[in-house]
Amino acid sequence: MRTSWVMAALASVSLLAGTTAAAASARPPIRIGEIAALTGPTALTGLQEQMGAKLAVAEINRAGGVLGRPLKLITLDFGGSVQTGVADYRRLVEDDHVSAVIGTNFSNVNIAMAPVTQRLKVPDLSDSIDLRATMQPDGKPYTYAFLAQPSADAWGRIMAKVALHLLKARRAAILLNQDNAFAVAQAKPFEAYFSAHGGKIVSVQEYTSSTTEYTSLLTTIAASHPQVVLIPNYGQHDGLAVQEARQLGLKAYFLGPNTFSTPDYTKVAGAAADGTYFVNNVDLLSPRYRGFDAAFRKMFHSAPKTVNAFFGYDDVHIIAAAIAKAHSSSPAAITRALDHLKNVPILEGNGTFTMDAALHRPLRMPVTVFEWVKGRAVDKGLLSSAN
Repeated sequence: MRTSWVMAALASVSLLAGTTAAAASARPPIRIGEIAALTGPTALTGLQEQMGAKLAVAEINRAGGVLGRPLKLITLDFGGSVQTGVADYRRLVEDDHVSAVIGTNFSNVNIAMAPVTQRLKVPDLSDSIDLRATMQPDGKPYTYAFLAQPSADAWGRIMAKVALHLLKARRAAILLNQDNAFAVAQAKPFEAYFSAHGGKIVSVQEYTSSTTEYTSLLTTIAASHPQVVLIPNYGQHDGLAVQEARQLGLKAYFLGPNTFSTPDYTKVAGAAADGTYFVNNVDLLSPRYRGFDAAFRKMFHSAPKTVNAFFGYDDVHIIAAAIAKAHSSSPAAITRALDHLKNVPILEGNGTFTMDAALHRPLRMPVTVFEWVKGRAVDKGLLSSAN
């Protein structure tokens, strides 16, 4: 059974009361572009993002669309390539004439894409957390680049709070992929917050994307006697690192971002995942998540596998709300509306999205802390992303 939250979300994006799905489908669609990694080593995340977006579009269209028009999702595959991702944005804008774009969840791609959005003037709502994906060197946001989840600063700060307050740690180490903007962008604010609030960083060990084992790095970390080890990388790397650390007998908590929630992490880590902690975008115990989970299973005959399913779903709802607020499908009007969105119903955080117009990122979006216990992600409660 669908929840009242889902119906509220659909009502929030429809301006024409009484518009039927049939009437909406007879009118020209509003095109929304999506850039996702549907192939390559991170294809699972991209496919999950596409599925979440498809579900949101289907729900909105069944409720009458937006401005009495259906949404049409056009998804392009960037395969994990920065160059292809930027080219996909150009194609969606120049050839497909979309009103807005969602994606990607790769900071490296959106850092390169942000200046292009400034020239082509079609808004992009991404889940790329590195501040360079939305902020210009002068500290002002790119006009057309927006973030739909907490920034790297917020994630790093939140994980430092988990280490300090939940795990009661005062000595921390960091294992870091120096090639990964996602990882580097979180490690620095973690280190700053942890150090400023009574903690000490006892070791930072860096590696490159070509690294295939971490034993020597972890041995160095173990010698520094940390109480917690931050591993803010991608799931497969995270899982292998945790497994090797357990084999070395490293006595510390292991803490990571939402990549610890993925099958890439749990499959590789295996039993070593037990007792590790991570922060995630969605409270899996909330009624709104249960409604989404039921709808996702009904449409795709499987459960959502990664947080990217939430990204695609929420991103479409946020864009749809901006279209409704703008009373227009023009990119310029949608961009202005995105700046002023308030209390849009979504899955993530505490269930609503408000844009910080000065920074083009969510305003004080909380996250949920989880611990892996015997193969289950146990919800430890919401944690604020504020300072």
